[in-house]
Amino acid sequence: MQGIELSRRFYAEMVEPIMKSFPNTEYSAALIGPGSEVLGYDTDMSRDHDFSPRVFLFLEETDTVLTGQIQARLAQQAPPLSVTTGLNLSSLRDDSFLL
Repeated sequence: MQGIELSRRFYAEMVEPIMKSFPNTEYSAALIGPGSEVLGYDTDMSRDHDFSPRVFLFLEETDTVLTGQIQARLAQQAPPLSVTTGLNLSSLRDDSFLL
C-alpha cells in the first residue's frame, strides 16, 4: 500500500471520527510536505525511512485553543491496531497528528 493511501485510511478511520467530537470546529486535513508518498511516488524501498501514516489538520485561528485537547484525544483514542490497514497504531510517531 502506498503512503498516500495509508494516510487517507488513517484519516478516515481514526482522525475524522475523533474530529466529529469537536462539532463546532472547522478544519481542513491534508498530507503535505517532503516525501515521495505525498505525490504517490513511493515504492517498497521508501518504507525503510519515515514510513507511517500522517495528516496535517488546519484549524481556524479561533479554534487553535483546542489544539491540546485535539492532540490528547487523538493520542488517547488511537486503537492498537488499524482495522483497514493492519498497521500497529500504538507506536505512531509524534508527528502523525500535526496541528
